[in-house]
Amino acid sequence: WETRADLLDQLRWVTLGYQYDWTNRTYPLEERVTVPAELVKFAQDASQAAGRPCVNAEAVIVNYYTLASTLGGHLDDVEP
Repeated sequence: WETRADLLDQLRWVTLGYQYDWTNRTYPLEERVTVPAELVKFAQDASQAAGRPCVNAEAVIVNYYTLASTLGGHLDDVEP
């Protein structure tokens, strides 16, 4: 990448909260990044609006999409 903008153009997601260790299939406590309060509140409001129990956002994936982006069907079933 030649510029910061070039790098950001390649960005597709960022993780917040507990960082998943794909090799060991765990969430190491020492690698936790704080989830912004606004996202925690959003998750709580959304779960309540859907009639679900209130959730506490501890691990968050934020996906970035452009108008040309696509996301094929998939199932994240690595965790128990």
